[in-house]
Amino acid sequence: MKKRVLTTAIALTAAVLWGCEQGPSSTDQSTTEAVKEMADSTVTAVKEESAEIADSASQMADAAMQEAQGLIDQATQYINEGRLDLAEAIMSQLASLKDSLPESLQTQIDNLQSLFTTKQSAEDVAKSAEAGQQLLPGQSQ
Repeated sequence: MKKRVLTTAIALTAAVLWGCEQGPSSTDQSTTEAVKEMADSTVTAVKEESAEIADSASQMADAAMQEAQGLIDQATQYINEGRLDLAEAIMSQLASLKDSLPESLQTQIDNLQSLFTTKQSAEDVAKSAEAGQQLLPGQSQ
């Protein structure tokens, strides 16, 4: 598509330059019409290319949002199951995607990060309490 646009633009330029070198003649009108047709063709090609690019960008954004939502759901499940090591890996992926996502998903990621941190802190406290309750050798209850 880009090649076609470039070729058309070159042909248009050549036609204009050729027309400028020629003196007034009966072919001026046909040259002018040819230049107009080439210009219209170029404009149409550029519009089509722009529409294709916009559509492609929209599809990529939708795919990124779906991927992020899937990661959020998976991390939530892992946090609720207490599988914090797996949740942490997903949280890292979400952190790298966060800036490119819409605000609604960024808010979900922030909330999920808070939940993860709270759950991780609770697990650390539970481990510390459990370690403190263990008897040392030679200690009696």
